[in-house]
Amino acid sequence: METKKTEDLVLTEKQQAYVNFIKKFWVKKGYGPSEQEIANHFLISTPSVHMMIVRLCNIGALIRTEGVSRSVRLPGHSGIPTKPPPGSWVYVGK
Repeated sequence: METKKTEDLVLTEKQQAYVNFIKKFWVKKGYGPSEQEIANHFLISTPSVHMMIVRLCNIGALIRTEGVSRSVRLPGHSGIPTKPPPGSWVYVGK
């Protein structure tokens, strides 16, 4: 399967807004946004967000891992968080 760059895709203004938000969220927080966080940002329902994410994944503008929270990311991104999400437990023992 060929990986597409988001710059190579022709996206609608709304689709580009989603991609930009997800990219900025990753840069700022180090992990992907939840569908609820995207919904809150755009003031829409979570089912609408889910439909848009599925659509963007189908055209190759986003990638996500089914059943894994906060897994939405841009193509070419490793998806490995740079820091753990809030509330997660991290073992730093010896």
